[in-house]
Amino acid sequence: MKRVHAYTIVIALFLMLPGRQFVKAGNVPQDEFFIHPSYEWLRLGATMTADQKWLRGGFRAVPDVPNCCPEYSNATAMSIGGGVFVEAPLTPRWTLGTRLTFAQLGGDFVSNEQTLIYAGDPQSSPATIEHSRKPRVTSMIFEPNITYNPYDALTVGLGMQVGFTISKSFNQSETLLTPDNVVFENGTRTRLVTSGDILRQNTVQAALVGRIGYEWALDEIGQITLGPEISYAYSFTDVVETSDWSTHALRFGVIFRYSLLKEIRP
Repeated sequence: MKRVHAYTIVIALFLMLPGRQFVKAGNVPQDEFFIHPSYEWLRLGATMTADQKWLRGGFRAVPDVPNCCPEYSNATAMSIGGGVFVEAPLTPRWTLGTRLTFAQLGGDFVSNEQTLIYAGDPQSSPATIEHSRKPRVTSMIFEPNITYNPYDALTVGLGMQVGFTISKSFNQSETLLTPDNVVFENGTRTRLVTSGDILRQNTVQAALVGRIGYEWALDEIGQITLGPEISYAYSFTDVVETSDWSTHALRFGVIFRYSLLKEIRP
């Protein structure tokens, strides 16, 4: 009867406590067997991502930097990111969490301008000028989020990202691509070569992020897990105050989780 009574207590606690349940055996005499159930208190983890970014552009120049480009339009870029997180299970299926991620928001904007030039002849000649601007913006992103576990080890999540700029720089130039026998007024085929810090930048960026992931247990009780994750962050803010430029990112990552357990003491 004592053994049946112990099992009844364990089943009741399993239904009442949040998070996944873990059970381990203690060191007891051979004629007796006790089980000590535990529950997830917190989950700690780390992520590493490969980011495919879409830089939505529609600006001619940035403040205080000379530029003859008619307009920089959309661009794409790849980068590497990563971060750490902590999660607190609310129920067996719902989890509240916070992430701290480091991401690169910049890329290479290139715009080819078709124009007419005079190269010592009475008549003009067609020319192509390449305008290149390469901003490098690193942001530290704070993200509160909530995650739902609909089935097995599958997870879906939604969060709000607030990014804070920690470094910002750029390189810029104009290159005469065609014709081959013409140079700029400075005697070379390149001009307006400039670099430095990006001025008048929005120091805070905001984005909405959604993600889906799957995790496999690396030990017998599922305390340590590893798995793939895909997320998409849609930005609501421009990187520079007076320029129409925002960065959206699709991230493919690997996520590692470790659960901190607390034992249930009757």
